[in-house]
Amino acid sequence: MNAIPSLKNNALIASLQRSLTNRLTEGIAQSFERSVTTLAARSAIAETPEEKSLLAMAADFAHRHQHDMTLRFRNHFEQALAVAFDAPAPTDKGTEKVDFASLTLVSDDLIDLSMERSRWAQRTAIGVDQEILEEFKARLRAVLDNPSLGSDQLPASLASIYDALKAALPDGSTSPQTIKAALAAVGANLSSAINDAYAAASDQLRESGVLPDFVLGAVIRESRRQTSGNVRVSQQRKSDMMGIADLPDADISDDDQMLMLQHAMAQAYSGQGQGEGRRQVARMLSNPAAIDRLSGVLPSIQERSTLMSSLTSFQRSEHSFSQGGIHPDLLARIKDEGTPLDQITVDIVGIVFDYIYQDPRLPDSIKQQLLRMQVVAVKAALLSRGFFARRQHPLRQLIDRIAEAGSDPDSDVSEGSDLMVGLRSIVDRVIVSFDTDVEVFVQATQSIDELSNQQADKHRARLAATERAIALREAQTAAQEEARAEFELMTNPQCPVFVKALLDEWWAIYVASARSSADFNDAKAAWKKGIDTAKLLIWSSCQKDAQDIATLAEILPSLIRDLRAGLAQVDMPQVDQNRFFQSLMLKHTQEIAAAKTRPAFSATIPATPIEASALRKRADAMPAALAPVGTVAFSKNLRPDLPTRPIDDSLASVQRGQMIEINRDGEFRVYKLAWISPARKVYIFSRHPEETLTFEDTDLAGLMSSGQARPSSESSPLDRAIALAAGDDAAD
Repeated sequence: MNAIPSLKNNALIASLQRSLTNRLTEGIAQSFERSVTTLAARSAIAETPEEKSLLAMAADFAHRHQHDMTLRFRNHFEQALAVAFDAPAPTDKGTEKVDFASLTLVSDDLIDLSMERSRWAQRTAIGVDQEILEEFKARLRAVLDNPSLGSDQLPASLASIYDALKAALPDGSTSPQTIKAALAAVGANLSSAINDAYAAASDQLRESGVLPDFVLGAVIRESRRQTSGNVRVSQQRKSDMMGIADLPDADISDDDQMLMLQHAMAQAYSGQGQGEGRRQVARMLSNPAAIDRLSGVLPSIQERSTLMSSLTSFQRSEHSFSQGGIHPDLLARIKDEGTPLDQITVDIVGIVFDYIYQDPRLPDSIKQQLLRMQVVAVKAALLSRGFFARRQHPLRQLIDRIAEAGSDPDSDVSEGSDLMVGLRSIVDRVIVSFDTDVEVFVQATQSIDELSNQQADKHRARLAATERAIALREAQTAAQEEARAEFELMTNPQCPVFVKALLDEWWAIYVASARSSADFNDAKAAWKKGIDTAKLLIWSSCQKDAQDIATLAEILPSLIRDLRAGLAQVDMPQVDQNRFFQSLMLKHTQEIAAAKTRPAFSATIPATPIEASALRKRADAMPAALAPVGTVAFSKNLRPDLPTRPIDDSLASVQRGQMIEINRDGEFRVYKLAWISPARKVYIFSRHPEETLTFEDTDLAGLMSSGQARPSSESSPLDRAIALAAGDDAAD
């Protein structure tokens, strides 16, 4: 491939800028058109007047300003592309002097802007095709001679599109909520336009001879290092940028490991490949095996050094809390008093915290508390070179517990809440108390555990009544099913339909209610009496012979009395009761008349307790040929085994306390699985403030299988941030 000409006056770059600008401007125009329709439709079905009004105003805003905002977007985006493509070419490696003043931690303004962009991208759910994106990045890296170009530095990145949209907003008194809703609706329709723009730009570069044979996944950058006359090739990583300092091998000496680290640090501060060099250092520092090998050669910092004293002083100053970042005076001290490794460690801490504050899964109030601990984290990372590699580090555990407490869906993270007041007090104590002893972090973690347990107890108390009500209802349902199963075994084709209906619809409810008695013996006796009454009712309505007439007359008064008492307890309507007893009396009259001329046969259900034993033996011993049609042996097991349900297997991994993301109105929100009923048929999900969702097992299984519900990420925000700082794109 011929060498790419200089960026300035380059027809290829100019053509690429025009293509990106035209396609994305057209996409913005189409997105505005669709957003007006979408917002109007959502307004029509909104559940609350406030939501209806907000969506209607957003639709009106998008309609009135779509043309002028599209034009202004084009101008701003065109200017941003010109700046991005016309940047000075990187200098040769090692020729640029290191500017240690650039080793700042993330500032408040950058945090706010980054969080704003992240929230917009999350709300709109823009779907960028990763294969198209990676192909576009690879060709841009080649044409810009910038192998460390990342997604956030990409011309036409989501961040630059959002910035141009925001800059295109008209001056006026429109509320921020209206603008936010309008921009979210516009962004929700941008996916295809962005993918088309990237794909077209990539095709244009390929046709111009830039990486014409590029195949995603086949481009592997190998890093080689010459040692003792041999060339060592590092193992392939899943990204196309290869780190030289991944897993150390036994044949590499400690000195060689140190040389590898120094090489990566030199690349991090050179004019070319700074980002990749910094990621290589981060990979080494976050790799337990590498840290173990380097522990004997890494320079250590003295606990009572001047640099640590400066950090401690700055840590406890109000300035660091109110503005964030690192004060220039402190940066100067790090340059004068720290080693190069100290300086890049501070830089990596800043990158890690930047990723934390871009994490959409953390509430803003929790991010602000973590921001106050940046200098504490700098000290901890300098004192312990294994800070990035060891999840067991006390400060990492503290940060994880703060993030866990704040991201719990049940947590009230509003300003002034008990949780936030407690967390702020604990962070205050850490900032004031931490010098060099990490025991401060251990005590703070214990305090957060106590605070979290208090909040959990309060939440459980709020849910207790609901849990009891559902558990009772579920127990009643199970008892009703058991009673109906017994009734089914006792009935035969002779049993009238109206008797079966009464047993299934009303008597099962009455019998099941007997299980609610607190005394086991009373509950058992009440259940038996209800089942025995059902037996007698079935027997009274079936065929009889002449000798049964006297028995029927004997049991009818108590049977009718027990039936009326039971049905009154379940509030069966009086008109339905009257209709049932009239039908029962008519059936008894018909059976008495028919019994006078019917041949004698043996009863299959006992009429009185005295006859129970003898009748049981006679009924079970009766040959099948002599037994009346539909006869069921009285001693047959009346408790069938419940079948295993396929639904039990599909929800077996879902456990109480688990975080689950559920799609609500097109947006995935995180809920906690607060309670599972004893029979695992009812699932309650909770989210502050006082929001609960209740699902039957079949409904939840359907949501899980369709992707509308899914387990939330179990990795901590700090783990994800460190992985991203080390170049692991899959960690996001």
